[in-house]
Amino acid sequence: MAALAFGLFALGVQTASPAAAATRAPDPYFGVWYDGLSPTQDVANAELDRQAAAGVGLIRQYVWWDRIETSPNVFNWSRVDQLVTAATARGITILPTLLYPPAFYSSKPPGSTSSALFPPTDPDTMARFARAMVGRYGPNGSFWCTTVAPLPPSCRTPYAPIRAWEVWNEPDYPSWWKGSPNASEYVPLLQAVSTAIHDVDPGAEVVLGALTNAGGSREGGYLDQLYDLGAGPYFDTITVNPYSHSVADMVGFVRGTRAIADAHGDTTKPIRITEYGWASGSEYGWPDGTARRLDRFTTDACQAALMYAGTQRLVALRTEAKIHSIVQFQWKDLDTTSKSWPHWAGLLRADGTAKPALGALADAIAERPTPAGLSLQEACTGDHASRQPDVSIVGGVVDDSFSRTVDGWGSASTGGPYTLEGPAGDFQVSGGEGTMRVPAGGESRGALLGSTSTRNVDARVTVSTDKAVSGLGQRFAVVARRVAQGTEYRVRARFTSDGAVHLDTVRVVGGVETVLGAEVTVAGLEHDAGEPISLRVRFLGASPTTITAKAWAGRREEPDAWQLERTDSQGELQAPGVIGLRADLLTTLNAPVTFAVDSLQVSSPK
Repeated sequence: MAALAFGLFALGVQTASPAAAATRAPDPYFGVWYDGLSPTQDVANAELDRQAAAGVGLIRQYVWWDRIETSPNVFNWSRVDQLVTAATARGITILPTLLYPPAFYSSKPPGSTSSALFPPTDPDTMARFARAMVGRYGPNGSFWCTTVAPLPPSCRTPYAPIRAWEVWNEPDYPSWWKGSPNASEYVPLLQAVSTAIHDVDPGAEVVLGALTNAGGSREGGYLDQLYDLGAGPYFDTITVNPYSHSVADMVGFVRGTRAIADAHGDTTKPIRITEYGWASGSEYGWPDGTARRLDRFTTDACQAALMYAGTQRLVALRTEAKIHSIVQFQWKDLDTTSKSWPHWAGLLRADGTAKPALGALADAIAERPTPAGLSLQEACTGDHASRQPDVSIVGGVVDDSFSRTVDGWGSASTGGPYTLEGPAGDFQVSGGEGTMRVPAGGESRGALLGSTSTRNVDARVTVSTDKAVSGLGQRFAVVARRVAQGTEYRVRARFTSDGAVHLDTVRVVGGVETVLGAEVTVAGLEHDAGEPISLRVRFLGASPTTITAKAWAGRREEPDAWQLERTDSQGELQAPGVIGLRADLLTTLNAPVTFAVDSLQVSSPK
């Protein structure tokens, strides 16, 4: 049966029944990059049907400005009108990417042989174009509505105005910005276009031009530079294209982007994952030594496994990282002999036949189980199946979803091996959880990531216990800045017999504990056996170190406000140190108690 299921996947047959597919409305959280303006409308309609059937609710569409404004202030909207009509009829939202200035506005020097895209010489020309686009396709736009004063507008049905607009693509990559990216040159364009969009539609979402994985997630990179240049007010949504070998590295890039935005005070601004995906070339005898970025190619089966696992992981990060949408790149392979990996990242082959990745994406969107034979362990090898992160990724200090099965805790997906404090038999990883068994009151267990060393810490962890509290309580702690055995900071969550959850902070020096301020009770939060509690803890700065924490029910959204805040300047603890977790029991009548951790992520904010 498993072999049959894999065979159907290889043919691109979706596992959902037509009735099931028809009853699930497309979700705009899930998108694909698709150029629906270049083929005929009949071809585009057929592809939109397939996208909607897979559960895709968003297409990221390059807007070919030069095809629309054919001469100054002369616009041909016909092709865009057709695409907007077709997408709207299928419940699919369009995210337009404003690109490709006409030659008469371009800053490309006469006679230049550069293949790079050049921005307009005058940012105001693109601002005028954006104003025209929003005036046509935005709320009450001329495409949607007819207005005859003094009557109210009469609008077509379905009425689905475009509310989000992306300003350029990868301005931090040479091919997309005249061969030499420069953040100080992009800011005036962003500012002019953003202002124009908001003038026409004050509630519009201005989307930052998609940034590369490095530019969007690394300290000192393009996103950091934009914030330093004061560009924050000109975009409503952050972007990143977190391409990587593995799902773990992809998550590291996303976390790095979130950490950079948070460090600049943009803690509530959402992220759009504007491109993610992997290329497959096995049908063509690849990879071989001539392909560009050989490491980005894999087999059709591994591409499907990565697509399923990667999409699931981005869904799991939706609330925590404040992700607004995710866009797979790209819908279809190009009909080319080029061996550049993006040309082979499609869910379809160039001839229109489906790769297994199409069914895998549909299954991930529909929250169906992992397709038979398409787990990462079964379908992928080497770097694609499991890979330690590139050390230059900022933000991804630790990322562990405990997807392995091992006695002890083994090694985190990102963060290295765990050092255990307590008998190895009290630790196990299976079923997506890492467990610590504390056998009796007055005892503790710990798991430290000895290869980590960071001062600024932003940690998120989800934990549950297998028993209700008896006695003075069960306690779980995030450990940071361990510089020696018994010298560290801890933020502790204490669960008590009345169901309450309490937070406090402890400074430990030479084994001597000092509680920093009073314990805080988290209002409205209750602990119960088997129910997950999520914690987020930050340690920032030095002399003083600011320590903040919050806790919430694991299946609910993270609260905005911190519930605990303390400062401390203890000299030994102002340096980088090891990160870890600790569980202990106070007096109890129902030991042993098992603490189960099902996710741990740590970034290092700026």
